[in-house]
Amino acid sequence: MIVDPNGSPRSPLALLAIALVLALAGAAYPGSVAEAQSSRPTVETIVFRGLADGDSTYYRGEVVRVRVRFNQHVVVDVSGGAPHVDLLVGSETRTARFTATKLNRLDFTYRVEAGDADDDGVSVGANALVLNGATVKAKADGTTDVDPAHGGYEGGLARKVDGSRERPTTVPTPTVAAIEFSGLAAGDST
Repeated sequence: MIVDPNGSPRSPLALLAIALVLALAGAAYPGSVAEAQSSRPTVETIVFRGLADGDSTYYRGEVVRVRVRFNQHVVVDVSGGAPHVDLLVGSETRTARFTATKLNRLDFTYRVEAGDADDDGVSVGANALVLNGATVKAKADGTTDVDPAHGGYEGGLARKVDGSRERPTTVPTPTVAAIEFSGLAAGDST
């Protein structure tokens, strides 16, 4: 028999049950010790934000937006360099630059350049998130580095690229609905 600090007898099984309840209760509350001892943040998803307008094509000068989402909140330190995402545009690798972080996500942008072309859609290959000297850590403890490994993501036909020209503009053709005359009738002089 084991005696607790109050002098009451406790069985080892009862103490184990109490320890288990306390551990589970700590894990259930945000900001608890269990949460602070977080696991390593991992990439949950990589997605393209927004769509290419009109004909599903990004033209020269237009911006491709990419979001990397982690399984928990992160903090980013860019004093050693800025992270980026390598995009596959046709057979070329292009760099989407880091623009912002909020909670559990990092945002990146790439401006389509002359010569870029991708008829089956821009994509993100596996492990295309490059930390590049930046540190990205779990916000819960501020020390646990992220695991930047991830699978690929295909943009598909909704994200074609044509850097050979700017977006075609369409000028509406004016139509005449009616002609109205006011004032003097023909032959009137007054």
